[in-house]
Amino acid sequence: MRFRKKRLINPSMQLRLVAIFLCTAALAVQAEAILITYTLSRLAERMPTDGSLLLSELPEFVRTNLLLTFAMLAPMALGVGIIATFRIAGPLYRFEQFLLNMKEGKQIEPCVIRKGDELQELCALLNDVTAPLRAKSGLASFIGATDLESVTAPIPSAPYAFHMPESVSKSSRSESASKTADEDPAGRSGAG
Repeated sequence: MRFRKKRLINPSMQLRLVAIFLCTAALAVQAEAILITYTLSRLAERMPTDGSLLLSELPEFVRTNLLLTFAMLAPMALGVGIIATFRIAGPLYRFEQFLLNMKEGKQIEPCVIRKGDELQELCALLNDVTAPLRAKSGLASFIGATDLESVTAPIPSAPYAFHMPESVSKSSRSESASKTADEDPAGRSGAG
């Protein structure tokens, strides 16, 4: 199994996704701070003594808790974000390179991505769709042709033509022969 050496294959996309993970973590920490403040405020109101002391210490407690929680969550969100995105960014980068090489006529091998990567079905679909083009490109490079049209056979105009039964076909021919005999060269009917 091949291992990816670079974790940031497409840095702009991956860092945007990681920033979304970090913002989600920051929102979760903020929600936690609000819930802790609410819970401790209610507790301070019900305390018979020292409730005012708890309320006076509450802002510092919440601020410290908020910063420590985010300091712990940020590296985890960053690591999980990079690991999660490289399994998508790597295949997307590979697909882009594969299609660019197809466009330039250089790609004759099927697209391959790592076993644990996401988008395996898309890779198989790309291979299925591009198989005829890759076959033509491979044949052209094998015989040394530079123009793919010199390798490909002309496409028939009606590959699935409908064949009429012989009896219908004969009657159609005789009708068309009688119509041509009745018309003059200018396209007018001879009957009248």
